[in-house]
Amino acid sequence: MKITIVKQNELMNVMQDLNIVKVKFRNGDNWLIALLLYADESNIEILFDSPYSENLLPYQEAILKFQKEGYEYLVSGEVTTANASNPKAATLRVSMAQKYSDLRKYMRFDSNLNVILKTDKGNTIESVAKNISRGGAMIVAEADIELGSVISFHIASMSGNCFTALAKLIRKSPYKEPQISYGIEFIEISEDSNRVFNKEILKYEKQYLKSLNTLKDYTRKAYTSFSTKIAILCYGKGEDYNIREGLMNLGAENYEVFYNFRFYTDFFTEEKPKIVIVDTEEVSEDIHEIIRQIDAVFPHIKIIFLHPICEDDAKKEDMLIPDSVSNLYKPLIYNEFETELMKHL
Repeated sequence: MKITIVKQNELMNVMQDLNIVKVKFRNGDNWLIALLLYADESNIEILFDSPYSENLLPYQEAILKFQKEGYEYLVSGEVTTANASNPKAATLRVSMAQKYSDLRKYMRFDSNLNVILKTDKGNTIESVAKNISRGGAMIVAEADIELGSVISFHIASMSGNCFTALAKLIRKSPYKEPQISYGIEFIEISEDSNRVFNKEILKYEKQYLKSLNTLKDYTRKAYTSFSTKIAILCYGKGEDYNIREGLMNLGAENYEVFYNFRFYTDFFTEEKPKIVIVDTEEVSEDIHEIIRQIDAVFPHIKIIFLHPICEDDAKKEDMLIPDSVSNLYKPLIYNEFETELMKHL
């Protein structure tokens, strides 16, 4: 894994459109969710709400981390100012910033879930998932399992829902004695398990994004809430939280996300969403055909299509989509998405 030092101007540029980061203070075991209030080349101001930060003091060391454009950034610094109220606002003086290539497509969420593993030799192993994502998990166990092994992964969530998948061990490293840490990648999931798992991940995701409400409280901003059902179809990409952060800021929290388009038809029929957001990083006939099908079968649904500009005029002609679809081109202009969405909530 190659680690690169990040220059001050690059750090400032990548943080300009960030809303949420994670922070860990010296002697703390937990990563806290924090809101980014301000950033320049030398200082970062954050806002967070946590009982674990009561003893926050000036000159205390801190680390920020966030994922952006295929990299994970780690920013080291020290606290220069901090208030005593809750939520807490703190200013960090940046001492060093680093980044490394992050091949994970999906956001990881901290967890502490009991997991049962079964090896191909029939052994049953108890473990704990320390973080989890749509694509895999980081687990710790006392058993020494061979790297590259394919295992059965069974987990029961806090809500009692169960999820089972086949997974491959792709990373292995020492943890706290006598435990070993494993990075696992899900390689086979049944349709039923996938639905259950997506609902559980969505709970983690919304809890993560609800930290934006802390900023509303801090700035005395009034709450607005919409019950409109929304579906987000993500095509050819990993996690992008800009759109979901926009929804949460507007108070439009009643959404579900789909990466596998086999499952959206049943959802549309049963849940009857009012708005569908198609979010893609590429222009293709496949995605345009899906949009045309949705418009034909579910004409009552408003479609908002987010995509890059197609430079090929011939390709544009081949991929005509219905006039009822709202086209927004990436990169989005400030508040362009929110303005369009508000017309249909």
